[in-house]
Amino acid sequence: PTSLARVERASNAFRRALEDAVGLAHGRIDFTSALAVNTAARWERHSLLAMRWLREHGERMDDTQRLAYSREIARASTERDKAVASLKLGAAAEKTIWDVASVPTT
Repeated sequence: PTSLARVERASNAFRRALEDAVGLAHGRIDFTSALAVNTAARWERHSLLAMRWLREHGERMDDTQRLAYSREIARASTERDKAVASLKLGAAAEKTIWDVASVPTT
């Protein structure tokens, strides 16, 4: 949907930055790295979507529902970080990724 365009742009920017970082660190993206990039990007998108929905609908949710969304955001961040860590990037490459990860989605 059009309303999710910012989330899609942020997710795509994260994926591109991660691909660039892998190229910088390893010279190329092999199949296993491509899978890890895809996993990290999907978890990043999951987190962004959960944050958006919590922000948009949080007032209508009860505490249990808000906590469930909050847990999803935390879980998505943890899983994203595991996928990024599996790429074994150097500090310079990692800086590239986290600069992009702060792209606003609203």
